[in-house]
Amino acid sequence: MAEKNIREVLGSKSEGINAHLFSIDALCKGFDTNVDTGLTEEQAKENLKKYGPNKMKNMPECTMVKRVNEWKKIMTEDLVPGDIVLLEGDSGNFGTISGDIRIVNIMEPVHVESYFLYKEHLNFLKEMTVEQTSEDPIETSNLIFHGTSLFAGRCIGMVFQTGENMLLSDVSHELLATPELPDSDDEESEGFFKRLGHGIRD
Repeated sequence: MAEKNIREVLGSKSEGINAHLFSIDALCKGFDTNVDTGLTEEQAKENLKKYGPNKMKNMPECTMVKRVNEWKKIMTEDLVPGDIVLLEGDSGNFGTISGDIRIVNIMEPVHVESYFLYKEHLNFLKEMTVEQTSEDPIETSNLIFHGTSLFAGRCIGMVFQTGENMLLSDVSHELLATPELPDSDDEESEGFFKRLGHGIRD
């Protein structure tokens, strides 16, 4: 179970999240989007007006999305709910997550790092799935949240929250940051990451 202090920090913010409970088809209908083709530019503009710009600290400048059946880079502040995104990570290179995302398809095993959410997991890494694994949005493995990092893997997801609506948008950087491991643990940790990355590449 998630630690109590996580609940205390987040308050009731997780209670309204239900993107993990619905089928992909139902989510597509809800956001008027299509996994194969993505939003149209007109839909994206309407959603930007509806939900507001995706402006938060520690965001990458650009994000890869599918719009009108083509993958393209857009300004991250223009990312909107309903966008179909491509997430990629390389072993040792942490990828920044630009929105709260429901996993649609996994092409390579996805491991997400978060000291805040996944303290109880080895090296704070959680392997994600397409399937819902819990009714609790914090516990389920088919949601990836802004404020976590993609350590390794490759997947396609659907954005369901952006900007100040994101689960961890109010959590301080200090709480989200992964503390440095003691020197004695560095080699062991590095060895684990290398083995993980090697397994994924194979």
